[in-house]
Amino acid sequence: MNPLPNNRKPFRNKLLWRALLSSVTISLLCFGGKATGYSAIVTFQDDFEGHTPGEAPGAPWTAVSDGPGSGSVTVIQDENDLFGKGTTNQILEYRKDGTDIAQNLVTEETFSAEVARIRFNFFQPEDEFDEHSWIILYAGSRSTGNRAQVMNFGADGDTIGSSAIYDRGVVNQLELIVNNSNDPFSYSNGQTVEPGTVDIWINEVLAEEGFSAQNNQRGAITTFEFNTSSSRQQAFFIDDMVIVPEPRAVGAVFGVVALGAVFVLRRRSSRRL
Repeated sequence: MNPLPNNRKPFRNKLLWRALLSSVTISLLCFGGKATGYSAIVTFQDDFEGHTPGEAPGAPWTAVSDGPGSGSVTVIQDENDLFGKGTTNQILEYRKDGTDIAQNLVTEETFSAEVARIRFNFFQPEDEFDEHSWIILYAGSRSTGNRAQVMNFGADGDTIGSSAIYDRGVVNQLELIVNNSNDPFSYSNGQTVEPGTVDIWINEVLAEEGFSAQNNQRGAITTFEFNTSSSRQQAFFIDDMVIVPEPRAVGAVFGVVALGAVFVLRRRSSRRL
């Protein structure tokens, strides 16, 4: 009688459980229990430290409209320590104070996700500008037909989307849970974002659920844009922008890896019997 199967059975079971637990743990980390936890697998991020102060941001920002009669899009040092990271911390100043031409800042084809969370911190001063810009997401090239979402940013001076209100004169955290797929997506302890909609979180609070405007194209979102029309004026500061891809695919990858590990271990066990 061969004693190896009995002696090795507890060890094999431990390996099986470790593989499964690793898969579950990694999947949970990929999309945390609340909207503010995010995956370590990030496809886009910019804290503006890699750009030259006093100039428009370079890559990965691929298109900047910044000319006479418009305003300025500039990386600056946070001399007033607005974001609490020190006076040498670099931030983005988006200032549209002209009314002759439109202004935009775009990062194009730098990420890809049907379901994504987009997060950044922003500060809008209590100034004379009460008009708004837009946050535009595209599924494909920058054309009207490929728009995934168009959100007001600063409507009535303090609103994102149609009803997500924030305070001016303080730093706010905006997080968008964007579902541009054809299926509902569950997150944050059972919260669900419907297909073709966005959940808007401000400072870790769900401020608007199921916002949707100009959802003309489903599929992977690949482009993010700030855009201000020629007639509008607005100024705000941005820091720490992060875009996290659709987490189900990430979880699925590790699920497949875990199942593969289980299959291999079982085959090895059967060969020893």
